[in-house]
Amino acid sequence: MQRLLPLLAAFAVATPLSAQLTSGLTTKGEFGVVANKLKDSLPDQTAIVNSKYLTAMDGVGLEGRKAYSTSLAAHWTNTLAGTRMASVTDSAWAQPGNRGETISPHELVWKLGASTATTGTLKLTYIGRVGGNGKAEAKVDVGNVNFTAPADGKAWFKDIPGLEVGSAGLEIRIRTLAQADASSATVVAEAFGNLSMTFVPDQPATTCTIKLDKTSCKEGGTLNGASKLEGNAHLIDFGLAAASAKAFAVSLISAKADTASFGAGCVLFTQPVWVGVSLTDDKGATSLRLAVPATTPLTGWVQMATVKIDTHGISLATSNTLVVDCH
Repeated sequence: MQRLLPLLAAFAVATPLSAQLTSGLTTKGEFGVVANKLKDSLPDQTAIVNSKYLTAMDGVGLEGRKAYSTSLAAHWTNTLAGTRMASVTDSAWAQPGNRGETISPHELVWKLGASTATTGTLKLTYIGRVGGNGKAEAKVDVGNVNFTAPADGKAWFKDIPGLEVGSAGLEIRIRTLAQADASSATVVAEAFGNLSMTFVPDQPATTCTIKLDKTSCKEGGTLNGASKLEGNAHLIDFGLAAASAKAFAVSLISAKADTASFGAGCVLFTQPVWVGVSLTDDKGATSLRLAVPATTPLTGWVQMATVKIDTHGISLATSNTLVVDCH
């Protein structure tokens, strides 16, 4: 992704931050200085900061027409999920022979705070467009990171991970530009853009526990498991021991603990959702490793079944079942 971003700006903050969210909005430009405090307590507030247009006469009669317009608007929304959305839009438009007033550059500053330090990712999306002799641009500054993007009609995306929001607050600064000059042109000049921002707090890693669920055939061996956190994943290792040597080992993963009984005290999953096959060694051992996202809660059941084929025919034995719980 290249550098970032003019005109509609929005960001969301997940529920743990919403109670401490603060927002201060300041704009500067040819309209002068406009200060607007967007209230957390309002479920939905739209604040039009400023707009101007000129009504002029055409060269034939007294019929009025709009010669140029510029506008700047701010919007704040608290969603049902407790997230906060803020947006700002500015645009410029001018008919041939007119130069629209320049409502730019203007600056907007949001400060996001939380009583408990939280790390997350700022997700940015920008779409801008211009027509005729229009010009639009924007910059986003977060800490020491600066991004810009052109108003070329394309969608630009950028993620900024590792941002920390604490009691001191995280400042997000936006500088936008919208100009329309058709004073020496024969076509309309226009400029418009949309910048959206979402702050997504990092989710804490889950803790995985592995426990015995049900016992099974002695001939099926013993299944054990252990989990360790590496990077963004839990690595869960299962080891089967003392099962039939040189046999097929079928690994079964089930979303339910339901089993059916067979043979002398054996149980087998009835609704597995994943099946894998390996071979046991000459001591009846084999292993299986699973990687699951570190932040994804889950519960599942694991078992191994050995299938032995020899001169006596085909035999099936199953290990004990384990329950894996990551929360």
